[in-house]
Amino acid sequence: MYDRDLQEQIEEVNKKFIENANERKKAEESEDVTSMLEAPAANVNFSNLSSAALAQFISRANLDEAIASEDFKNRLTRLNVLDAESEPTNNGIILFGNEPRETIVDAGVLGTIRFEDGSEETEDFDGPQVLAPQKIMDWIKAKVPNPNDRNDAKRKERDEAFFRLVREGVVNAIVHRDYTVSGSKTQVVVTKDSVTIMSPGSPLVTLEQLRSLNAPMRSRNPTLHYVFNRMGLAEERGLGLTSMKQAAETNELPLPSFAFEDPYLVLTIYRLSEAVVSSLIVEVLEQLSKSQRRGWEWLSKQGTASRGDYADALDIADRTATAHLGQFKTLGLVKVVEGSGRGRSTTYRVVAR
Repeated sequence: MYDRDLQEQIEEVNKKFIENANERKKAEESEDVTSMLEAPAANVNFSNLSSAALAQFISRANLDEAIASEDFKNRLTRLNVLDAESEPTNNGIILFGNEPRETIVDAGVLGTIRFEDGSEETEDFDGPQVLAPQKIMDWIKAKVPNPNDRNDAKRKERDEAFFRLVREGVVNAIVHRDYTVSGSKTQVVVTKDSVTIMSPGSPLVTLEQLRSLNAPMRSRNPTLHYVFNRMGLAEERGLGLTSMKQAAETNELPLPSFAFEDPYLVLTIYRLSEAVVSSLIVEVLEQLSKSQRRGWEWLSKQGTASRGDYADALDIADRTATAHLGQFKTLGLVKVVEGSGRGRSTTYRVVAR
């Protein structure tokens, strides 16, 4: 066995080696996906694209071009939506195809609403994916109406913010998913308290970066990303996660949570503060006292907080705050922020919700 200093040096070198190897692997995987999406789609032609979806692209991108014009087709060719023969690529079929799943079977979004009585309602969003986010949001709002008093302006603002977060999550799932993952489709699961969005493919940044809601922008599918951005449907400057964080904090909603459940990147967006507690697995929930559950509800809105801030916010003694945070750490709900100090300055970051 090496002495402790040398052992730590070896562990640090190994950690960096593994991180670099993972980065190279993710870059290679991203190139494979891009190559697949830019390839000509099989057994389709321009007539298989949706006129309504193309017209919406022209309108929202403020283009002065007609669908059948050579200028528009040349633009789509430059975007890798069409190939050199003006036939759709896989990019084009996903974005604008009338029936994308007839060409790419794992395209589209599967929606499920789980009602309190145990029943479910499902809906498949298989058409042009540029139209899918609005269709999904209309479906959710129609089936899961706002439970709050509509005369309460604050609650109404909070619910509107919740739906904006859901829409952003749906767009990100369509744009950034890995379309080479066979047998897995983007899924949206809705309950009265939360919406869970499952996107096939491992994240292009670390889970810790995603959970901080401050990750650098990485795009697995640049053409999809660009088209959604031109239509005002997606952020392209790395602001998406930051704006989600700001929207949640401003409207006193719990911060969205990320997890990876192979092969899905899972995003959960909470409608109510209480949902952060009720969504914990039973084994974890049973190990939290009533006051700890209240503390967890508060901490999940903050994302990061010092021990002193936690104690002050809950109006509890420092030793009680220490016990709460220690229990959260033991259960894998938080981790100590490296270099944050000691005592009341010790800072904890939420890593699971």
